[in-house]
Parts: sequence; C-alpha cells; structure tokens
Amino acid sequence: MWAVHDHLRAPVRRDSTTRSPLAGSASAQLVAKRAQRRVLIGRNPTQLMIGEDWRDRHAQSPTVIPSALMQLEVLCRRPAVPSRASPLLFVHGFWHGAWCWAEHFLPYFAERGYEAHALSLRGHGESPGRARLRWTGLRDFIADVANVADGMDRPPILIGHSMGGFLVQKYLETHHAPGAVLLASLPPSGALGLGLRLARRYPGRFAQSYATLSTQPLIATPALVRESLFSLRLPQADLVRYHARLQDESFRIFIELLMSKVRTAAVKTPVLVLGASEDAGVNPQEVEATAAAFQTRAEFVPDIAHDMMLEPNWRSAAERIDRWLTALHAAAPHLPANIQTADA
Repeated sequence: MWAVHDHLRAPVRRDSTTRSPLAGSASAQLVAKRAQRRVLIGRNPTQLMIGEDWRDRHAQSPTVIPSALMQLEVLCRRPAVPSRASPLLFVHGFWHGAWCWAEHFLPYFAERGYEAHALSLRGHGESPGRARLRWTGLRDFIADVANVADGMDRPPILIGHSMGGFLVQKYLETHHAPGAVLLASLPPSGALGLGLRLARRYPGRFAQSYATLSTQPLIATPALVRESLFSLRLPQADLVRYHARLQDESFRIFIELLMSKVRTAAVKTPVLVLGASEDAGVNPQEVEATAAAFQTRAEFVPDIAHDMMLEPNWRSAAERIDRWLTALHAAAPHLPANIQTADA
C-alpha cells in the first residue's frame, strides 16, 4: 500500500522506516528535470535518481554531480502523534550510511514525538555517486547536508556523528539551525590527530590505504572494526552484521580533513557535545576542545565506544540527547527559522 506525505509529495511505504527523497529548491527541481531524471525500479522503488544516460555522459567529468541534481537516500521515521516543533536530521560518519541510525535512534526519537530523518551522503548507502566516491570532497558532502536540510518544511536540529559531526559544524558556518548535537565528532581543528593515531596504530594498513587510494584496509575485518568503532560488549553477531554494511570512504575527504578547520566564531547555533568514554578514535582532549570552541561543556557517555548509535549502551546517549532537546524547546518554544547567512 502506498501513501503520499503532503510535504514530501513522494510515494513512501507504510512501514516503520520509509525511504523518501526530499525535494530541493524550485530551481534545483528544474535543473533536475532538464537532466531527464527517471525512476529506477529495484530494491528501493521510491528512490529517484539521476538518469543513467546523463550520468554516463558525465562519468569522466572532473566536477562531481551537485547534490541538487541527485535524490539522496533519506530514511524517515514519523511519530504517531507529532509533539515536537523541530524535526531531526541525522548525519552519518566515515564508512556508514543512513542505515546506522535506523536500528535504534530513528524509532527512539519518533516514539518521543520527533519527525526523524537520516540521510546517506552521496556515494553512501543507497544514494547515487558510489563510482565517484573516491574523489568526492568536503564541499560536496556539506552541499548534501544543506540540500536535505534546506528542503525540509521546517528547519531541522542536526545530529552528526564522527565525520558527520564535522560536516554539521561546517554547515553551521553559513546556516542557522535550532540546535545541533555532535556525537564522537571530529573537532573543529580537523582529523590530523586521528590520522596520526591511525598511522601509528596500523602503519601497514595506513600505508596500504595511501598506496591504493582507499580507506578499505582500515575496516577490512570485523576485528579491526571492533578495535576502532565498538566495545567488547557488542555481540559478535552484531559486529559481523555491521561490518558487512560498512563501505569504502572518499579518499579525498580523508586527506582534506587532515587540513580543514571550522570557523567556530561564525556558528551561533546551540550545540550539545557528547563524547564516548571508550572511543578509540576521537580522544577526550578533542571532545573537550570541541566543547570549548562552542562555549559549552563536554559530556561523556559511560560504557560506550565510538559508534554510539549502534553500541549496546546506545540508549544512554539517546536519552541524554532527548533531555537536551527537551530543555532546548522549553527555553525557545518558538524556534527560529532556518536562515542562510549573507556569506553563504
């Protein structure tokens, strides 16, 4: 059975979690029409993607297809009784896709009255762009976040994990949002510290990544993934299942993040900074530095590793976010609109 959500105007299944393409601006829709989009029927018949003929003609172009021309995968979980003013938009990190939020966080927040969305950045999950992912850059991923956030009926509160947290920070340089949550996020200074730690911890695999222009060697086995992303408390069956869903990451973003920084003075959005007590990637000093940059206090969720949304203790992180969001709405019941700043 099919239904049409009024504000999305796209068919979505009546199931617990729906995949729904979010419309962009009118100009973006016009450009997309000129690119002769068509529906690709497959595993996800509701997904609209750019026409194969258009992509084939531009396969060798040095310019990555703008996100306005593609329909990114967006998983959506809606509350039975909406009771929150702002929707939530979840942004994944390295090697993941929107799927990482669907297991626990999307249903948890929908049950508490939030309209919860999670996007897959281009080249991730079911979003187009996998063939060009290696050379997809920071500006491309920021554009993806902006395209989805700006296409929503109401300005969302953004929740970013790891690299996704850095993307949220960069997005907020030129946009205002009602609020933002950074989970085990890269700090505003970028990923140089993380890169050096990975090089020391896995020198052979790090060298192999540079030789092959691929980050796949860093997540090649479930054992490696447990060391980097999960605690020993995660059941082996879940570890194997999550490992099977991880994918290669953009090599360009891996390099760009070593040198990129956030203009934190430009960010005016309230921010919650959460670290993981057993994070093997982002260390406590980096979490503290992130909080200090946004003039807030860092908090650490106990008994949890880097992949906070998939760890056995995920609920502790979700509950802390929920309490912060409740306080945020109580302090500002009429949250401001999403206004793009003049220098965007």
